[in-house]
Amino acid sequence: RNMPSLVVQDRERRPNEHPAERQAHGAENGRRVIEEIQQQEANGQAELQHQTHDADIPGTRFRRDFTNSHKNTFVRYAKPGTRRLQFRPQIPSDNATASRIDHGPAPDDPDCTTERQNREHLTADTRIYGQVAMFTKLIAISSNTFLETIRQPIYGIMLIVTGIMMLLNVSLAAYTLSDDNIFLRNLGLSTLLLSGLFLASFSAAGVLSREIDNKTIMTILSKPVSRPVLIAGKFIGLITALTTAFYICTLAMLFVVRHGVMMNTTDPYDLPAIIFGFAPIILALGISVYGNFMYGWQFSSTSVFLLTPLMTLGYFMVMIIDSEWQLQIPYLGEANLIGAIILVLLMVWIISAIALTVSCKMGQVATLTICVIVLMIGLTSDYLFGQQHLEGIGLLEQPSLLAKLAWIAYRVIPNLGVFWVADAIALGKNLGPAYMFSALGYAALYIVAILMLGVAVFQKREVG
Repeated sequence: RNMPSLVVQDRERRPNEHPAERQAHGAENGRRVIEEIQQQEANGQAELQHQTHDADIPGTRFRRDFTNSHKNTFVRYAKPGTRRLQFRPQIPSDNATASRIDHGPAPDDPDCTTERQNREHLTADTRIYGQVAMFTKLIAISSNTFLETIRQPIYGIMLIVTGIMMLLNVSLAAYTLSDDNIFLRNLGLSTLLLSGLFLASFSAAGVLSREIDNKTIMTILSKPVSRPVLIAGKFIGLITALTTAFYICTLAMLFVVRHGVMMNTTDPYDLPAIIFGFAPIILALGISVYGNFMYGWQFSSTSVFLLTPLMTLGYFMVMIIDSEWQLQIPYLGEANLIGAIILVLLMVWIISAIALTVSCKMGQVATLTICVIVLMIGLTSDYLFGQQHLEGIGLLEQPSLLAKLAWIAYRVIPNLGVFWVADAIALGKNLGPAYMFSALGYAALYIVAILMLGVAVFQKREVG
């Protein structure tokens, strides 16, 4: 139906005819057919509403412009080697029709203008469709990465280990000479940071480097999916899975902080915190085991999907019920503690971006090693590089080579000390909105820079 040109060749009737002569005969026959139809219309000799005029025209070349300009013109095959042209009514009786057959419409022809407008609309529609298709691919890759991450065995293992460590923090925080509850908060933040570090490193290596090693990434890239879209989708799915795990671990920490450290053996237990803290875990694990045994549900992903709403509901009950089972005004927690948790989450996102970038070239062990080194150096960045840089700037003479290297390292390596505010909370300092927004902007810019580096590295990576 969308033929660029109609080439009619009748080799059976004219086997020895030259191609130029065949084309000339075709053009002449085309003019003759059109003139005859126009004459019939003018004289009223034929009703063309239901009647068609058929003509076998060998060697005629009709352009697409002529076919598109007459919406009621179509072509059908009569027999092998011959095409039958059927002309419907409403054919214009202008003198440019015959010229349009051979040369196409003129630049100022309304048909040419309409076709140009249609082409522009088609280009705009194609551009919009491409953007929608890219967004659809991004969502598909993100959702697939999210499901793949939460189904990894390391994901469930880290959740279990983090929960156990949160419970042990209550006993460890009792051996201090100061306020045990402050030390309990510091232990909880440290546990969140370490679990996020290991989970980000192992998950990032699993979602990208393992696919590269197994050659399964070639299936995604052959869709086709561009590599920047692939990296962006992998990162969105990765941080979504890590944020979900971080949220569950944060709720466990808040349950522990609500219970607090028992100073004396005669202190009563906080039964609402214990009951509403353990009930969602037992219920979610029980349903996951039953669904896995009876219906073949995936245990890890089912547990995560059940733990998230159940633990949220349990902590909401703890917010409105005090330790003596009395209703109280909903209390989320200390504002500084919630701010510190959000900053630790931003730190985990930065480590996730670094892990994903490193996994474009290296394996799981190397990714974990580099992430640990970056975490240690980033937490002490002010001490290692900040003093050397300030001393080099303060000197009157030319800064030394060490000061220049410190200046470069201080800006290349992420300053993770900005996100670790446990000491400030212990001293009773408040985290203002200005500090939170500045830390959020710093994290966003650094994550974008790291992902752009990862895209540049992955563009040169041979995956075939």
